[in-house]
Amino acid sequence: MIPDPSVTMADRIADALLKNWRVVLACCGMLFFAGSVFLISTAIRSMFSERTDSVANALQADESKRSSEPSEEELFLVEQLSLSEAEKRFVYPGPSFNVPKLSPATFKLGQFGYVSDWVKLQIISDSEALAKTRLTTFFLKDFSTHGMIDDKLYDISDKKIEIVGTVKYETAIGSSKTVFVAKVLDEAKLAKIADKVRRRQSK
Repeated sequence: MIPDPSVTMADRIADALLKNWRVVLACCGMLFFAGSVFLISTAIRSMFSERTDSVANALQADESKRSSEPSEEELFLVEQLSLSEAEKRFVYPGPSFNVPKLSPATFKLGQFGYVSDWVKLQIISDSEALAKTRLTTFFLKDFSTHGMIDDKLYDISDKKIEIVGTVKYETAIGSSKTVFVAKVLDEAKLAKIADKVRRRQSK
């Protein structure tokens, strides 16, 4: 059959589309549906991606904050490691054991306990003083001198002390003298640590 030269290719295509309009409509519908699904899925992925990134950033920031702050256990270990041997005796098993009585005339490094002798004080600062007994002199460190005056007798038997070293000072007549340093233990701090120890041991 010889094609009619008056019918163009465009006419043939239009005629074919008109004859198969149902197929064409179905194809257009499928293309529209596929495009809609693609756009919706892209939007959902973008939304979840942003939310996931936000959550991840928040978790990372929280983890970074936690890692920069020492935990309660780390703080506790630091407290334990900073204790002297004498202080540990007040913590394990607690501050209720019998505290030894010390004689200032026979002080030795590392000793701890209390002094029953009345002492005459020479105030050096708010937390330091020279303590004189009948037989010897020693230096009080971390000792509150609030309300105290020079050359007066005081009872310091309620203070728990540790002999931690020696110090040299100049006397009133210009000579120098070396005496032991007695550090007053912080019983409030030791009681708190002892309480933590007991609570951990009871778990």
